[in-house]
Amino acid sequence: RLEAAIIGCGQAAGGYASAGSDVFTHAAAYRRHADYPLIACVESNPARRASFAQRWEIENSYATVEELLDRHPHLAVASLCTPTVSHAEGLRALLPSRVPAVFCEKPIAANLDDAEALVAAYEAAGKILAVNHTRRFDPAVRGLQRRIARGDLGTIRAVAGTYTGGVVNNGTHWIDLASMLLGELSLDQVVHAVAI
Repeated sequence: RLEAAIIGCGQAAGGYASAGSDVFTHAAAYRRHADYPLIACVESNPARRASFAQRWEIENSYATVEELLDRHPHLAVASLCTPTVSHAEGLRALLPSRVPAVFCEKPIAANLDDAEALVAAYEAAGKILAVNHTRRFDPAVRGLQRRIARGDLGTIRAVAGTYTGGVVNNGTHWIDLASMLLGELSLDQVVHAVAI
């Protein structure tokens, strides 16, 4: 049993969950996997924390990461689902802990310098830092990757993608998938940029 915790109790953590069988949230994924019991959550908003803990039947809920780590020092994985502006802070708080793996919502930081420093720090510490680009594991996407690699679709001449939420948030899924399917990407032109 590899105990898990969720930090930040918003939509990606559990709010997008539906009554259907698909898994759209961290909480639903943990609930589906018997080897990863979801034992705790962290949320600074008391009402949201209580509602989330009740909905997902989580016995332990805390206001801060420090409280979580003090009470549960042997977690196997923590999902970081806070707003983007606090990702770097959360990752820094988890870095010196005994938690060996962090599954972070995208992007991992609000700026490139913080992101690169955090990736290097986690690598140096021998810890896993995974970003929530789970679409690449979808069997349909894997099948498309194989078809493209075999040349079944001919020569790829152009690729276009549209995402809501900005290129550094939801748009990172598009970038991740495009690089997975087509190889390394390079920036040619920015037509319209919107700051987060």
